Amino acid sequence: MNPVPMDAPPAIVPKPALTGPLGADGGLALRFAGRAAMAVVELLLTWQERATQRHRLSMVEEHVLRDVGLRRADLEPELRKPFWRS
Repeated sequence: MNPVPMDAPPAIVPKPALTGPLGADGGLALRFAGRAAMAVVELLLTWQERATQRHRLSMVEEHVLRDVGLRRADLEPELRKPFWRS
């Protein structure tokens, strides 16, 4: 194997051939798994944020609701939703 000169432009530096989980389409599988993991994390964060917002909404006092033209009964449908429903 001929060594690549140190001053060679990056475009002609040969890339090593990988096999196994990192080779050929294995890299694609890892990228997909990484994206899937990120999607799960984002979903969990969204659910946590919904639960937090609904809890805070349930704590709003009656006089504040009246100030914005709402009644406690107006909030009930939103407060009864499970965290996974938007």
